[in-house]
Amino acid sequence: MTGVQTCALPIYSRYSRITFANGSAPPGTQSTQIPLLAGHDAGLTNPHEGWSLQSYNANTTSGILNDRNALALLLGGTLLSTLLGLLVLILATGRTRARSLVRSKTRELSEKNRALSYQALHDTLTGLPNRALVLDRAERMLARAARDPHIVAGALFVDVDNFKQVNDSLGHAAGDHLLKVVGERLLSTVRDQDTVGRLGGDEFVVLVESPTDDTALDTLAERMTKTLREPVDLQDGQETFSVTASIGVAAGRLQTADELLRNADLALYSAKTKGKDRYTRYSTRTSTQTPTNA
Repeated sequence: MTGVQTCALPIYSRYSRITFANGSAPPGTQSTQIPLLAGHDAGLTNPHEGWSLQSYNANTTSGILNDRNALALLLGGTLLSTLLGLLVLILATGRTRARSLVRSKTRELSEKNRALSYQALHDTLTGLPNRALVLDRAERMLARAARDPHIVAGALFVDVDNFKQVNDSLGHAAGDHLLKVVGERLLSTVRDQDTVGRLGGDEFVVLVESPTDDTALDTLAERMTKTLREPVDLQDGQETFSVTASIGVAAGRLQTADELLRNADLALYSAKTKGKDRYTRYSTRTSTQTPTNA
């Protein structure tokens, strides 16, 4: 606070000097002196004679840094503003990170679900549809055939001849390689909309929607038999194996997928009993025979 701290009133004349003072000025106090030369009218010619007023002001401080309260208020406000800014930044970036994390986890779970679903419905060795997926697609095919009088559902049951000898003489690694080759060759003989699946062991199934007035299934079975006869290199080319297969063919407007595959399996057994390396169509005669896994 600024104000008059103390006051001194010296009086000078040629003959005397008198000073009237109120209080004492502390060290470093600012002061100002005002000359009152009223005595000039009385003939005082000396500039140092007459009245002279000298006042002293209270010490003042300048700048906010010298005021503790103001400095504390400034620092507190700055700190609060910084904390609020950081809080807003954390909330904004935290929401973004949370959304990114949710999307990442959702994508990861979706990929895992697709992988598990694929593993549940496909053969681990060949990557072909397994029995569960083959049966599902066969049921769908029969349902479509029931709605469309111009198509019938067909199934070709394929079994590699003498496959056990390959496993016994060359080992399971060679047998697995042979099964992969058979699956690839079967795929090469069918259309994209047809299904090639592996039921297990050396048994494969091909599902085909066939027109009712042609021999498409017979033509396909002949093409498969010819393709499978091509030699297969086993054990890094050190052993060449000639593959043959027996094929059972069945078609018709049946009620269930199991019935369709059973008829194809009976036809397959008939092909094996006739000397293998051939295909046989299902008929009422083959239905009286008992299938085998030879």
